[in-house]
Amino acid sequence: MTRPKIHFTPVKGWTNDPNGTIYINGTYHLFYQHYPDDIIWGPMHWGHATSTDLIHWQHHPIALYPDELGYIFSGCCVLDEDNVTGLGDGLRPPLIAIYTSHNPQTEEQQQSLAYSLDYETFHKYHHNPIISNKLDDADYKKDFRDPKVFKNPVLGGYSMALAAGNLIVFYHSDNLIDWDYTGSFDPSIEGYGGIQECPDLVYIDHHWLLTLSSILPDEKEGKARKDKGYQVSRVMQYFIGDFDGHTFKVINHSDTPDIIDYGLDDYAMISITNTDHLYIGWGENWKYVNDTLVDEYRGKMTIVKKARLIDTPCGLKLSLLPVLTDEASANYVLRGNLKIDTTLLLPDAEHPEIEIHLEEYKIIVKRNASLMKSKLRLLSVNQYHTYYADRFFNGNTDYIVIKDGTFYELFFDKGSITFSIDIA
Repeated sequence: MTRPKIHFTPVKGWTNDPNGTIYINGTYHLFYQHYPDDIIWGPMHWGHATSTDLIHWQHHPIALYPDELGYIFSGCCVLDEDNVTGLGDGLRPPLIAIYTSHNPQTEEQQQSLAYSLDYETFHKYHHNPIISNKLDDADYKKDFRDPKVFKNPVLGGYSMALAAGNLIVFYHSDNLIDWDYTGSFDPSIEGYGGIQECPDLVYIDHHWLLTLSSILPDEKEGKARKDKGYQVSRVMQYFIGDFDGHTFKVINHSDTPDIIDYGLDDYAMISITNTDHLYIGWGENWKYVNDTLVDEYRGKMTIVKKARLIDTPCGLKLSLLPVLTDEASANYVLRGNLKIDTTLLLPDAEHPEIEIHLEEYKIIVKRNASLMKSKLRLLSVNQYHTYYADRFFNGNTDYIVIKDGTFYELFFDKGSITFSIDIA
C-alpha cells in the first residue's frame, strides 16, 4: 500500500482517532491515538504532530504515555488563556489536555488532565482523575469516554460533551478541573442509538452542531436508514439544535438520521479548536483496518474539511468541503460537473477504481471489488463496496474528487454529501 502524500500518517506504528486538535499562534496541533510499537491496536498513547498548512506535518515526540490509571484514550485540548487551572507559569497560557484514562483490566474509564507549558511536553495533573468513574461507584458508567470541552456562553466557564454508553452527557466547570453534571442527550430519539463515541458540539451559523460517531446495535447493521440502520456497524451522524448551557436539544428534525460521510473510511471526526469550523477524521474502518497491507505504519487521517450549515430543499444540512493548498489542489484534485443519469469512472475509464452514478434523488458509489486486496474476506458482502446517499438537491451536481494513492474523498451537492473510500 502506497503511503498517502497529503493525508497525515504516523512515522511508524498504529494510529486511530484524532485527539486534542487545536490551532495556536499560526500552528495546528494534531494529537492522535497511537501505539508506537506495532501496526495493530495496543496500549494507547497520544502521538503529536504540527502543521502550518494542514497538508505538511512535522512529527514530535509522544505527548502522553499510559500510566497507573491505564491507557490514554481520546480527548481534547484547551488553551487556558486566563490560567483558570492555576497550572500556568505566567509566561504563556498552559495547554490543557483532557482525556479518558482506560484501565485495561477493569475497563474503568475516567477523565484525566495533563498540561503543557511549551505545547509539546506534558505533565499529568497530580489529582487525576478529574471525573471519577469506578466500578464500585453507585453511578458507574460503562463506555464513559472521549471528552470534548468548549466555552459555555450561557453559564460562563466551560462545558464538556462526553460519551456515556448510549447517551451524550454534559458537565460544566469554571476551572477545567472541578466538573458538575448538567444534563444528557439521547441520540436514538432522532438518530442512531448504540454506543456513542467522539461527541463534539460547536456553535456554527447561528445554531449548535452536534457530531457523533456511533457503534450501531448488531441488529441494525445492513438495515435501511429509515429503520435507523446502516450498511456497517459504525457511522458518523450529526444533529442541528440549541444548547441552553446545560444540555443539547434538536431543532432540525429529520425523517432519517443525518450522516456525515456516506463512505466507510471516515470515523471519529472532531473539530479543530480555535478555527473557523475545521474538522478532521480517521480515514479507516474498524471492520477491516487490520487487514490493510502495510509495513511500518497503519492508519491515516482524512483531509481537513471546513464545515458550514446550508439551506437545502430538505431543510438545513451540514456541508463539508476540503481545505487544500494550491499545490495539493493542482496535483491531487479533480473538479467537474456530473449530469443526471451519467456515470463517472475514476481515475479513468481504462483503469476504473471508483464508479460514481448520479440519479435525480440518489448518488451511488462503487469501489472496484477486484482491487480490494486487503478486504478479500468481505467481497461477498455488497455493503462493503457499494454505497449510496439520498440527495438533498435535484439536478446535476458539481463534484470535487481527492485522490491520494488509494484513498478517495468525494464531495457532491455543495458538500452536503461526502464519501471517503479507500480501494486498497
